[in-house]
Formats: sequence, C-alpha cells, structure tokens
Amino acid sequence: MSIPAAMDGFLQTRGYWDQGLVLHQAALATARGIGDRAGQARALMLLSPMQTVTGDTPAAVASATGALRLYRDLGDRAGQAEALTMIGLLYMATDDYPAAAAELRQALELFCDLGHRRGQGDALNTLGQVHRWTGDYRAAAASLRQALDLHRDTGHRSGQAAALSNLGAVQQLTGDYPAATATTAARSPELTMSRSPTLAMAASFAHSRVHVYSPAATGASTALRRRRTTAPRCPTARHHTCRRGIPQQRRLGRLACER
Repeated sequence: MSIPAAMDGFLQTRGYWDQGLVLHQAALATARGIGDRAGQARALMLLSPMQTVTGDTPAAVASATGALRLYRDLGDRAGQAEALTMIGLLYMATDDYPAAAAELRQALELFCDLGHRRGQGDALNTLGQVHRWTGDYRAAAASLRQALDLHRDTGHRSGQAAALSNLGAVQQLTGDYPAATATTAARSPELTMSRSPTLAMAASFAHSRVHVYSPAATGASTALRRRRTTAPRCPTARHHTCRRGIPQQRRLGRLACER
C-alpha cells in the first residue's frame, strides 16, 4: 500500500488520473484479498479524488463513504475525520451545501478533539467555501481566516495558498478590493511557494479593481504560465477545472455592474 500512496501526489499533480485509477483500484483489490480493512480504507481515500477529477462523482462519494464506514468499524477517528472532510467536499461539488456543511462540522469536531490542527484547517477551508457559495460571506471569511492561521501555524504551504485564494475571492465578491489585493498579492510568500495559478489570477483581478495595472498584468501572465505548466493531461480537465469557476465569474460580473 505504500507505493500507491507515495505515487498519488505525483499522479494527481501531473494529471495521470487514469493511471491513478488503475493503481488505486489494484491496491483496493489487494487489500480486500488479504482482509486488510485499514488498507482498504486508505485505498478508497486515494481512489475517491481520482474518481472526482475524472468526472465520476457518484463513485467518488461511494468510495469516501465506504472509507468512512471502515474507519468507524476500526475506531480510527482521524481516518473518520479525513473521510468526512472528503465527503463534505464532494457534496459541495454537487451543490448539496446543507449536507456538505453537516459533514464538515462533524469532521471539524473530530479534528478538534484529536488536536489535529492541519485537519482543522482543511475542514475550515472547505467549510468557508460552502459559506461562500451560499452567500454567507461573513461566515466564509471567518472560517477561511481560521484556516489560514492554522495552516501558517503548521507550516502547511498549499493549505495557506488555498485559504488565501478562497479568502481573496470572498473579498472580491463583497467588493473589498483593497483587502483582496492585500490577501492575494501582499502575502506573496505563500503564492510563490505554492505555485498556485488560481491565486496568481486572484491577485491580478484584485489589482485591476483598484487600478494597479502593472501588478495585474504580472499576475495574469503568472497565472497563465503556471496553468500551462501544471495543466492536467486528462481531456476532460478543462471541464472539471472550470466548472466551479463559472458561477464565481458570473457573480463577480454582477458585482462589477452594480458598483
């Protein structure tokens, strides 16, 4: 089970999702064959994201839910919290926000009980996105700031980048462009370390709204360069990457017209 887990990050970031599916399905079959329930749970947790990015969300939910059942049977509370976070993320992706919030709050409670600060940050970041998509921007900002603080405390760079990106988007949606600029551009170490094209584009948008056009152009070109170098190789990647961005762009457009 160590080889699939070790290769997962590479396969995810490089876009080798079909190979990831085959690898994690084989690991799951092996774990089932030897009666390794903890191994099955781990394989299901690795399989679920691969199913998500290849567009099979029902299968991804089934895998994460199966992992949750196994972790409960095993009494593994950390595993339960991770599975709940995954399920919450998947419910959010299918626009079932009440269900997503319920799963994420359960995960957050478990992570808090365990003193698992990185897990708390992950759950709060996703919960902040749920609040954002339901229009509760105050709650979204509060959750995302907590997530950012936790990820900074634990030195989790990619978590910091995700929280910054989402917080900047909330600030843009509420028209607080100077704050969005400060979030996405002034806090540049996380942006540089994470190589996040989403965060670079967020910085570009914030700068353009406060008429700082030179940094805006730099941010846009940086985002394009990073998107090209990190673009997944899956033919359906464009749909999966942009699906959640379309509603955000429409909301940003409405805000721009109203101002």
